[in-house]
Amino acid sequence: MSNKDNHIPRFTDEATYLWGMMADERRKLLLANVFCAKCGGVTTMVEFSGEVHSSGALALQGLCCQCGDPVARVIETGELFRDRN
Repeated sequence: MSNKDNHIPRFTDEATYLWGMMADERRKLLLANVFCAKCGGVTTMVEFSGEVHSSGALALQGLCCQCGDPVARVIETGELFRDRN
């Protein structure tokens, strides 16, 4: 069984709250615009988990949908509220 098969998406409580505050379209955009070093370009993150850094930024870690290598995305707190004016 590969590492990809063993990956269970998890979010901390605080990350769940912040992720849930975003509109569905914003979440889809963020997940679909992640850089993969192995593929050398933009990819979609799958099987991801999330936590909040001490800076308040939401950090997502997951796998590239094309090659399965680890990818990450850090979302600054200000990005969460961009749609909510």
